[in-house]
Amino acid sequence: MKTLTEKSNKTLQSLIKKNSFEGGRMPTLKNVSLLLTELNIEHKLESSTETKSVKSSGSRVFTRGGTKVYTGYTLTINNVSGGQTQMSTTCSYYSMNTRSYTMMLLEIINNK
Repeated sequence: MKTLTEKSNKTLQSLIKKNSFEGGRMPTLKNVSLLLTELNIEHKLESSTETKSVKSSGSRVFTRGGTKVYTGYTLTINNVSGGQTQMSTTCSYYSMNTRSYTMMLLEIINNK
């Protein structure tokens, strides 16, 4: 494997730790993008926004709470099976999906 910068090596170690049962945090998509760039893996990182409804204080349903704009990043990468995967930090289920994202990213890196 190519020699990585310290930052990218730390990102790779974070992905490995997140994939194991030790837990750990998902590295930022900006850092993942830097790692993929160093490894010459084609991908695209874009800033993204999403508007979501919010509920009124103390309410169980969405009524007159208005909306809130969330900003983040979307990383698009070709996966091993030939399709594309998008990881968006503004997605409601992003944090629940980070383990599957790390498995996919490590599979792509190992096949490089």
